[in-house]
Amino acid sequence: MAGHGDPATPPRTDLVLAAVFFVFAAAVLMASASMPTFTDQGTPLYVAPGVVPAFHGVVLAILSVVLGVRAVLRGALRAAPVGVAAQNLGRVGLAAVLAVGFAVGLVGRVPFWLAAALFIFTFIMAFELRGGGLARKAAIAMGIGLVTGVGITLLFERVFLIRMP
Repeated sequence: MAGHGDPATPPRTDLVLAAVFFVFAAAVLMASASMPTFTDQGTPLYVAPGVVPAFHGVVLAILSVVLGVRAVLRGALRAAPVGVAAQNLGRVGLAAVLAVGFAVGLVGRVPFWLAAALFIFTFIMAFELRGGGLARKAAIAMGIGLVTGVGITLLFERVFLIRMP
């Protein structure tokens, strides 16, 4: 839904976000490296609890480098127009508020599938309020939210055998 008529994210914003994500990825890698491996108990190294977070940290680091390089190639090191940074900071702030609201306000209070569906619906609608076709956007957002919320819950509970809160 995004990208229809929206201007591209300014290169400087991409560069700053790339740096933030890279630092976060490094922190994830350090934290996963400090997790126990249980190899002294005969457990293979590939089942250590830090393997999955390390994988995610590596992928996030690679993608942040790609984003940073792309931002530099798009002119991130040139002067940015006034006001663009504030607008993008507001969007990042809104995303952060919605994520915290999901984690603190919904998870554990309602079934997880519903919490995820409400979060995804709200997130999509918060960033798609511009332009016409609001009813169509709301219907699509609701469909995406429900399918994703139920899908995540079923995946974790049936495949990974992890009960969702």
